[in-house]
Amino acid sequence: TAEGLAWLAVMVNEYSYSFESKTVTLTSDINLEGYRWYPIGGRFNKGWAWFSGTFDGQGHSISNIYVNDSNFDIGLFGYVYDISSIKNVNMVGGAVSYLFCPTDEVSNVILWPTIGGLVGKVYFGNEISNCHSSVDVYGGGVDAYEEEGVGSLCGEVTITKESIISNCSASGTVTGRINCGGLIGKLYAQLDIGRSVVRNCFATGDVNIKPGSVEAWNRGGLIGFCCGDATITNCYSTGK
Repeated sequence: TAEGLAWLAVMVNEYSYSFESKTVTLTSDINLEGYRWYPIGGRFNKGWAWFSGTFDGQGHSISNIYVNDSNFDIGLFGYVYDISSIKNVNMVGGAVSYLFCPTDEVSNVILWPTIGGLVGKVYFGNEISNCHSSVDVYGGGVDAYEEEGVGSLCGEVTITKESIISNCSASGTVTGRINCGGLIGKLYAQLDIGRSVVRNCFATGDVNIKPGSVEAWNRGGLIGFCCGDATITNCYSTGK
C-alpha cells in the first residue's frame, strides 16, 4: 500500500535503518495520487540516510508519484548506497522536481541536488534491473551549478565499485540545466576502483533546457554526462 511504502521511507529517513541484507517486495500496484511523496533516503541537513537493501517490485507499478522538495536527492528513492539492488519496478506517470537548491547548514555550501524518477543518487556499487520510468523530472536551480544530475530513471550514478544497470527504460520528459539525460543524468565511475555497465536500456523522452537558463551543458538522449570506466552496450535513445 501507499502507507506501507511511506513506512519504508520513515524507517530509512527517521531511524537510519538501511535495510542492509534485507529484501522489500511489492505485492500489488500502488497509486500515489493525492500524496506528496518524501523520498526514501537522502542527504539532509541533519545528516545522511540511505537504502542498502533489495527492493523487488515483482513487476508491479508505482503510479502518479509527486515530489516537490528541497532535499538534496529526490525520486522514489533519494539515496541508494553500498551493495543494493532495485529491480522489477515500473514508475508510471507523475512528476519529480525540487523547489530550490539546498545549502548545508554547517558549511553553508551548496550541495548539488540529483533528481530522478526512480532514484535521485546511486552511490558505490549497485544493481538496477528491469525498471522503467515514465516520470517527468525537473531541475530548478538558480544557475547551472545547482544541479548534479537529472534523469527520468536516475539522476546520478557514481561508482566506486561495480554497478550494473540493465534492461531498463525511461520515457519521461527531462528538463534542467546541467547533466540531463533521458535515462541517467550523470554516470561517473571512478577510474581504477569503479566500473559501471549499462546494457539493454533505452530512453524515448525529450531532454529540454529549462526556460530562462543562463548556462546549460551536458545533455544527452540516454545519458547527460558519462565519465570514467563505463561500458554502454545495446542501448539507444529516440527523444529530442
